[in-house]
Amino acid sequence: MTRKTLLYKEQNFSLTHFEWDQQSEYVVPVLLVPSIMVSSKVFDLTDSHNFVKYLLENGFSVYSVDFNNPSRSDAKLRLDDYVLDFLYRSIHMTRKHSGAKQISLLGYCLGGTFSLAYASMSHRAKNDIKNVINIAGPVGGKDIKFFNYIFKPFKNRWFAYTEEYGFLPGNTIKFLFKVSNPLDIRKTYSI
Repeated sequence: MTRKTLLYKEQNFSLTHFEWDQQSEYVVPVLLVPSIMVSSKVFDLTDSHNFVKYLLENGFSVYSVDFNNPSRSDAKLRLDDYVLDFLYRSIHMTRKHSGAKQISLLGYCLGGTFSLAYASMSHRAKNDIKNVINIAGPVGGKDIKFFNYIFKPFKNRWFAYTEEYGFLPGNTIKFLFKVSNPLDIRKTYSI
């Protein structure tokens, strides 16, 4: 894992700067934005699978936000909390720490969706985003038609469940992803 400095931490998110011996070649830093239930460690695995190290070796200054693992007490959090509060503050602190006017957002999965949402809102008002890279982040809705068709009969029960408990269990979400691609299920469980 790459050396890093924790710049900020609170209950729902933290901001980290990755250390490198060489000075950054580019003036626009990269802020890595993982999904809610995925640690930024996904970008900084082993030496042979290390995206952070790759960016650093290629002259980028690299930061990452972590939304930490949500718990029942986080059930009250909404999309705007993640985008307009946690991500906004991470961007502001990254700009301040790096001295850059703009940054690049690289979002993975829901972090990509958060990045696009923030960039689209800040484009005219703040102009603090230079680039957005979205890796596997759901955008649009072409594939959501399947969920609407298959799960429409259960919709009211699920809304009632989330109202009562504040979230859908991880196993339920995992199940939804698996049934959204039946061929992948067959591949996963075939011998």
